Amino acid sequence: MAHSASSSAVLEKIEAEKAQWEELLSEVDGHRVDEPGVVGDWTFKDVVAHISAWRQRSLDRLEAASRSESSPAPRWPIALDTDDEVNAWIYEANRDRSANDVLRESRELFDRLRDIVQAFPESELSEPTRFEWMDGQALGAAILDSSYFGHLHDEHEPDIRNWLAAGS
Repeated sequence: MAHSASSSAVLEKIEAEKAQWEELLSEVDGHRVDEPGVVGDWTFKDVVAHISAWRQRSLDRLEAASRSESSPAPRWPIALDTDDEVNAWIYEANRDRSANDVLRESRELFDRLRDIVQAFPESELSEPTRFEWMDGQALGAAILDSSYFGHLHDEHEPDIRNWLAAGS
């Protein structure tokens, strides 16, 4: 389903996603950021660090592609074979970071995505085979239809919303 994605439309969508993220962050009272129970024993901070780590992986790949370099190794040990092992590593790597640091980083990733998108010619944003790890979906289309943000929206936002509702 290749359709042309204008850079301006993609950038507007990134800004809209960032605004939605800010809205979600504003719904979490500061004293609840370190409260467990969002996903199992994970706190809101833990979930944000988890989402950010996977988003960084995507951004690292996109930045390398923008420089015509091959995909870099992930930030976690390459010996980790499963998502569960990677997620456990991400949790341990971030558990002692401050909530402010984790939240700041999550915000900065939207700006990093915007900068990366601006580095690509518009034609590459619409090219479904440009990024092999995107399984035939063009970057621009994935951002525009929010599937690029699916890890948050599909996998974690429902749990976050349920946790917020249960604590209010």
